[in-house]
Amino acid sequence: MAKLIVNRNSSYYNKLRDVELFVNDKFITKIKDNEDKEIDIENIGKSEIYAKIDWVKSNKVSVDFNNSNDCHKVSISSFNPKRIKFKIILSLILIFLSPFIFNQNLGFKIVCFVILAYISLDVIKYFWLLFFNKEKFLNITINNVAQPEVYK
Repeated sequence: MAKLIVNRNSSYYNKLRDVELFVNDKFITKIKDNEDKEIDIENIGKSEIYAKIDWVKSNKVSVDFNNSNDCHKVSISSFNPKRIKFKIILSLILIFLSPFIFNQNLGFKIVCFVILAYISLDVIKYFWLLFFNKEKFLNITINNVAQPEVYK
């Protein structure tokens, strides 16, 4: 049987939720955070794979299983803004200190405004992907593997 090796990268925001894996629009399995799973694929030929968490989906990728010895490795990752907790805390500090900031000179106000704008772009992008551009929240990449015995 052809094999599909699935690796889910760890993500802070989706740590408690399982990713559902679909092959040819058919539910196959659930994958926990930072888990590797080996799946037997019965259908030989071209298959379309995608993942889903709640209402957000990944891109669809095509995998061609030419024979029963084929093995493909798939990695699933989600949008993970870098240091977003730090950015949110920094923005709250800047907002909390706003009465002090407004009594300062213009240069200090501009620096604080630029920092706040930079931080808000990441937060806006996160919510944009979560609610409006749901197909790009998760990402699937494929790495071909020659022999399935390597992972046993």
